[in-house]
Amino acid sequence: MPWEFRASCPDCSHEWEAHTFTEWIGHSTSDTPVRRFFCPNCVTHVSIATDFDRSSFRNWLHGHQHSLSASEFLSHNIGLIAAICDSTPGYLLPLDSLWSQLYCPPCDTPLIEGSMDTHPITCPNCGKCNAQSHGCHAHVSVLREVDDQT
Repeated sequence: MPWEFRASCPDCSHEWEAHTFTEWIGHSTSDTPVRRFFCPNCVTHVSIATDFDRSSFRNWLHGHQHSLSASEFLSHNIGLIAAICDSTPGYLLPLDSLWSQLYCPPCDTPLIEGSMDTHPITCPNCGKCNAQSHGCHAHVSVLREVDDQT
């Protein structure tokens, strides 16, 4: 679900409001251990379950195929996990090599561990990555366009 947030840049004094999106990879419950990353340019966040086993990842992936075609961001980063799943033996997925490979394809930017609340974001006015979020202040309802060809 998208959130609206406010931010300001100390370099150029620009203030703005924008939307941030959070994506999930893996099953999510209140006790699921996750690592969180975000793109400082488009401020898309991703939370990734850290206790994947092959079977649960494949089941989750099968149920979320629509996400792959809907999001270049998710497609790329889920593809990294799928490659680890396909190329390494064992029950649990060794995700240690994944964290440094996470990437935002639309922005051509590596993801940063954490969130926009703890790290600077890129100012759309001057382009410097020194801006600070002042937090999310509203949920945003989004209607997705559906191609109904029935």
